[in-house]
Amino acid sequence: ELGVSFTSHIPYVTSYGGIHVDPTLLSFSQNFLGVETFNNKQLLVEATTHQTCLHKPVPSYQRLEWVGDAVLCLAAREWLFCRDDNHSTSVGELVVLESTLVCNEALACIGFMKGLHRLIDHRDAKLP
Repeated sequence: ELGVSFTSHIPYVTSYGGIHVDPTLLSFSQNFLGVETFNNKQLLVEATTHQTCLHKPVPSYQRLEWVGDAVLCLAAREWLFCRDDNHSTSVGELVVLESTLVCNEALACIGFMKGLHRLIDHRDAKLP
């Protein structure tokens, strides 16, 4: 027992006072992720809002990034595990492969090649 309890359902509140989801962001996200619809389009706005947007009524992507990092690591581990049919890869090698797949540099390169950087809403002149 960790001494921590959660309710059975923790809603993720995403009401930002009528924030409009840009059609370009929606179209890009549909193509990038290969999905046609989103249950909550406002999460797209949060996912592309940098912490330098101090006065925007939308939180930055940091909470979603934290959850996404865990999901990405799990997906990478499953992908690596399923491809090691003969169990010839050591745990150390699997750790290195996972780290390579999910490192910031690799993900930034993929995002940049796909044009994701053009959709990040930020107020930092050093960012593209």
